[in-house]
Amino acid sequence: MKCLESTKVRHELGNDDDPLAGTYAALQAKNDITVHQLNLEGLNGNLLAAKVDVKIHRSSMPVTAGNTLQRQEQLMGAHSAGDRFYTLNGHHSSHNDMFIAKEMSTQKATLEELGKQKKRRVELKRRDDEAGQLLSRKFEIFLKPELELLLLWQGIKRKDHPPSNPKKLEKWLELEDKAPPTFEEWTAEDEAKLERIRTMKIDINDTAIGRAKKVVTQEYRVLFRDMSKGKQLEAIEGLEKDRDTGITGPVVQL
Repeated sequence: MKCLESTKVRHELGNDDDPLAGTYAALQAKNDITVHQLNLEGLNGNLLAAKVDVKIHRSSMPVTAGNTLQRQEQLMGAHSAGDRFYTLNGHHSSHNDMFIAKEMSTQKATLEELGKQKKRRVELKRRDDEAGQLLSRKFEIFLKPELELLLLWQGIKRKDHPPSNPKKLEKWLELEDKAPPTFEEWTAEDEAKLERIRTMKIDINDTAIGRAKKVVTQEYRVLFRDMSKGKQLEAIEGLEKDRDTGITGPVVQL
C-alpha cells in the first residue's frame, strides 16, 4: 500500500464564509476518526492519514465588471499594484477605468476643498448680515456675544479677543471706523459646481487622456488648415487607407 502519511489536500477559499469550508472541515474530521479507529484495532491507520490544508485567501479589491462606477470607485481605493491588477481582472493599467478613477480621486479632493470654502464663505456672509443689523440700531450698547460677533466681523480671531467685556468694547471702538475684511460670497454658480462634482458623472473625455486628446485634435485642425490642398488630400487618403487596413493608434479602451 502506498504511504499517504504526507498527503495534503489543498483548497483555496475566497473568504471565511465559503460554503466549502464546512465540507473540508467535515472531511478532515472523518479522516481523523478513521485513522484513530484503525490504530485502536491494531492496524497502522497513520498510513491513510491525510491533511486538508485550507488556505484562506483574502483580497481587499473584489473583481468587478469593466467600465462601471463600482470598479472605478474601487480603483480609487487601490493603494498597491496588486490591488489594481486584481480589480482590473488582469487588464493593463491604461484601461479607461484607471483614468476615470484618477479623475474621480482628483474631483473628490476638489469636492472636499469646495465644501470647506462653502462653509467658510456662508459663515462670513451670515456674520456680515448680523453685524449690519447690529450696527443699524440707534443705540450702541452691545452685549458680550454681540461684541464678539463684531470683533469676528472685523477679522479678529476668537483666541485674540480681550477677556473682559469692557476690554472687548474698547477693542471694538478702535476698529469700528475701519472697513472689515472683504470676502467672496457663495453664489448659485458655486453651488451648481459643487453639485456637479458631487454627482461624479465622469467619462473618458473628462480625464487627463481625454483632455490631452482634445488638445491634439485642436492642434491637428490648425495644422490641417495650414496644409496645402495637395497635402490635405494626401492626409485624408492616408487616414482612409489606415481605416481600410485596420491600423489604429494606441488602444486604451478594452
